[in-house]
Amino acid sequence: PLTVGGMRIPAGSYTLAMYASRTAPRLIINSRTRQWGIPYDSQGELHRIPLRSRTLSEPRESLTITLVPRASGNSSDGTATLVIQWGNMEYSVDFTAR
Repeated sequence: PLTVGGMRIPAGSYTLAMYASRTAPRLIINSRTRQWGIPYDSQGELHRIPLRSRTLSEPRESLTITLVPRASGNSSDGTATLVIQWGNMEYSVDFTAR
């Protein structure tokens, strides 16, 4: 299981989507897999998790999703940050794997 932005996500398979907004961006976690594009089907949504956002100094031409581990002392404690960059924006949220 994961805790993403304070929300518990049971072990399983999910579709991730993002509501991109300068004022209220959200990471959407949906239990219905294989969703793609528009229209988006909200049936099966588990959470809409707030994302931090910031403007990048250099635009990112390709959508980039990165998991950045955070180390505690000499070993990882299972915490990381999900970072999404595209255009001139970066969105992020902390998560913990247990």
